Amino acid sequence: MKAKEGKATEELKVLFESMAEKFYGIKPAAEAALDASDDEDEGDIEAAIAREVDGLKPTTPGGKPKLFQPVFLDVQCVLFFKIGKEIDPVDFCKRIAEEAVEDPKGRKHRFLNRLSPMSKMGKATEDGLKETARDVLSKHFSLNGQEGTEAEAKEKFSYAIRPTIRNHNQLKRKEIIDTVANLIHDDHKVDLTNPDRTILIEVYQNVCGLAVVDNKWDELKRYNLNELYTPTETRRAEAKAAEGARGGAEKKDEEPAVNLNIPRRHY
Repeated sequence: MKAKEGKATEELKVLFESMAEKFYGIKPAAEAALDASDDEDEGDIEAAIAREVDGLKPTTPGGKPKLFQPVFLDVQCVLFFKIGKEIDPVDFCKRIAEEAVEDPKGRKHRFLNRLSPMSKMGKATEDGLKETARDVLSKHFSLNGQEGTEAEAKEKFSYAIRPTIRNHNQLKRKEIIDTVANLIHDDHKVDLTNPDRTILIEVYQNVCGLAVVDNKWDELKRYNLNELYTPTETRRAEAKAAEGARGGAEKKDEEPAVNLNIPRRHY
């Protein structure tokens, strides 16, 4: 949400930490390290500031890399979090989306919209895109140049490519799609309507990232939490009901005017 990046970052961090503990039993090391000192530091402004500064560091007080680390990209309405190797971002985002479906009243955030998992990041150049794509795609598809059992072992998934480009003008949309598609063996067919797998490509400034998601991605509203918790149809109905309520209230407010012999307005 525009101009709410700071609040959204905090919400996303809280969401990630709670879901990591729920799904994988992983408690963030930074949180565990600070639990013991919370009581004695309560009300101490200097300690609160120190904790805030520690939250910006990539490692915990013990020197261990943090499970979730925000990375500043200076792209409006886009947040990026680096996730520890203990968690697969594709599985993680899918589970969070499924959680929203299972518990639609359990929403604990206001400023988050779509989650976009990235399995690997690279440089936003033609060579960087190829290198990153080959590494990610090789786990799901037979690629051109592979030989023998390595190529034959892959299921012949159909696929679609969905690129998103922000603050970048070097690689064009068609060039990105063609570069990635040319890596994939012809045994895999393109299906833009109901693909078995969708290849997500995100290009921000000078970095790019890729991930492959299964055919539930569309069903789960492309991991748009706002849509999963409050579908567009529901929001429209609520807005219409609220508008009707306002209209009813306005009419009710004007009723005393009739008793004062002031002509009733026509609606």
